[in-house]
Amino acid sequence: MRGVCVDGDNLRAVRILRGLTQEGLSDLSGLDVKTVRKAERGGRLDLSTVDRLAVALETAMGRLVRREAPDAGCQARRDAVLRWLAAWDARDMDGILAIYHERATFHLPGGPVIPFHGIFRGHDEIRVGYETAWGTCRTAVTEPEEVMIHAFGDKVILEGPCGVYLPSGEVVRLWCVQIYTFDGDRVIDHRVEYDTLEFARVMELPAEGARDEDRGSSR
Repeated sequence: MRGVCVDGDNLRAVRILRGLTQEGLSDLSGLDVKTVRKAERGGRLDLSTVDRLAVALETAMGRLVRREAPDAGCQARRDAVLRWLAAWDARDMDGILAIYHERATFHLPGGPVIPFHGIFRGHDEIRVGYETAWGTCRTAVTEPEEVMIHAFGDKVILEGPCGVYLPSGEVVRLWCVQIYTFDGDRVIDHRVEYDTLEFARVMELPAEGARDEDRGSSR
């Protein structure tokens, strides 16, 4: 991955607002202080590193990414993610699979207690991942204005609250970050990140009898 350019000015402003030195942010994020300094100079970092900075600063990852001049390709990829969001809310499997490349990889975090965690490769496995997720919990409809979408290069980041229905019928909102990497006009890699421990807690998922292995392939 070629990574993204960090918005060094925003990063520095948020760090100062949090009352942190560069060394303090280094400790909180688990990153070398040289990486923090590179980020504040507007250097290029991979998304996982930017995410660690965002988590340490308790801010949205998109706030730390420097915006590139929009082009037709970025807009098309952004529109594809909006179509995915609508298909997810409608549980439209055909609509969801339409945005994925045939060789796409779909990553869902978690452990044995979460039935739909795993790495899913290709349309057949991706279908299983979604069907298992839908069978585990019901999510509230997400309006486009509730989320932030950042498009740059071959990537789109979708982040915002995801409403999950509890067994009691109450809706709780968990922050979720999704990273889509495109190959042409379709998604070749899709990674989802959220607080899996909090999800398991609020959903009252039992630890006993849970499977240890990923639902997807181990290739």
